[in-house]
Amino acid sequence: MDSFVIITVFEPPVFNKLDINSGQAGDAVSFLGSIFLMRLPQPELITCFFGDVSVVAMLTNGVVTCVAPSQLTQGTQQVAVTFSGNRDDKYPSTGLDFLYFTLRATGLKFSSLAGGSIVTLAIDGLAGLPMPPGLSCFFGDEATSVYE
Repeated sequence: MDSFVIITVFEPPVFNKLDINSGQAGDAVSFLGSIFLMRLPQPELITCFFGDVSVVAMLTNGVVTCVAPSQLTQGTQQVAVTFSGNRDDKYPSTGLDFLYFTLRATGLKFSSLAGGSIVTLAIDGLAGLPMPPGLSCFFGDEATSVYE
């Protein structure tokens, strides 16, 4: 009697970009690139790693999205980001990094109280860092652009 063993080998996905590469705990981060994860037998096991901290991933239409974990909010730090298809075995480093920053307002100055006036906000946590993309100030529900 013949016995057979079937082994399925999955081609590892190739990610070359994160949709955002800096932010804070709680921000959603999506992996972009050539993704073949739809064929994994248990896509619910996909896990993202921010440094050594793991978080459960969401897989939607072939895009892996993870929420940056709150364990890493102690000041500004850069961590490698990778993922696993089974919660344990990390794919080799993708060369992708995520820069955590913590913002804390330390001063506020108004040029006028009229609408359209410039507001200067001193922020602790950005010293020596490039201005994070997509940074906005909110006045009520209205977002405004931030200028350096």
